[in-house]
Amino acid sequence: MISKKMMSALIKAKSSILETAHIQLKDTAVLSEISKAKAREETPDGMAMRAAMDPSSSTSTLSFIAEVS
Repeated sequence: MISKKMMSALIKAKSSILETAHIQLKDTAVLSEISKAKAREETPDGMAMRAAMDPSSSTSTLSFIAEVS
């Protein structure tokens, strides 16, 4: 399990990439999305595939979450 503190550090480490892509993430939102994916028994690769196939504005967010989970 990833802690809130660890997620904050991961988001901070990727901040320049996120800013360039105009993505704002909160650690709690990312952890919630990871928890939902686990409940669906979705792997990080599955989440990345879903992000690639989803034309919505949250696609970049899902891709980031798949990368860090």
